[in-house]
Amino acid sequence: YAATMVLAASTAVSGGVRLALSGATLRLSHSVCRSQTIDVDAVAAVAVRGIVSKDLGLSMCSVALVQRLLADEDAAQSVQSAQLAAMRMLERIILDLTTPPDYVYYGVPCPWLQVKLVRLLQHFPPPTVPSEAELISTVLLKIAKATSKVVLDAQNQSEKRSGANNRCNCMVAVMVEVVSLALQWNSDGVLLNTCRDVLSMLITDKHSANMRYLGLTLLTRLSFCTSSDLFSQQITKHSTTIVV
Repeated sequence: YAATMVLAASTAVSGGVRLALSGATLRLSHSVCRSQTIDVDAVAAVAVRGIVSKDLGLSMCSVALVQRLLADEDAAQSVQSAQLAAMRMLERIILDLTTPPDYVYYGVPCPWLQVKLVRLLQHFPPPTVPSEAELISTVLLKIAKATSKVVLDAQNQSEKRSGANNRCNCMVAVMVEVVSLALQWNSDGVLLNTCRDVLSMLITDKHSANMRYLGLTLLTRLSFCTSSDLFSQQITKHSTTIVV
């Protein structure tokens, strides 16, 4: 039975079939993995291929399955290629702008999948291949800059409208994961500085106490996790705002 479920998922992924069953099959395959002995490598291969599926619903299911496999010490090695798959999917969403309209939420391309993909990358060390490192750096920096623009636009409104509020919330949700990844990977100064600037905008948000709290929490993490004295000094400039 387990082998049949894996084969069904593999067929759905390989053929690019848009079926609700394909995502359910992947989830069910994981449940079976916990109770029966099957070929974990086969399941992992299907899940990794699913990450870059054109069906974004299937992609989200595949990311969830890979995360569960990573939590298993014996299975984790089988999904190491998921790091590159996640980066390629982010490239498709952020740089290639190929997200179908049905998955664009208030102008943000599939924000839930973005969150899942960036969070998945936190399970891996920074890429050592120069081209891959440059790719993910470009993607993360573009997310940070886009978030800065969206937050600024929202703050410049006399009162937040529903659409602008939802758009801002989506971008900030992705930004939280970007900051966590940048800290974990000890990313370059350009990305960290951009993250700092976005968080500095959040702590001055006049509309949302939640945004101010989130910005303060992440800004505190940044101040402790960087070895640059200049970077810390720049954060200190916001002490007056924090005290108020």
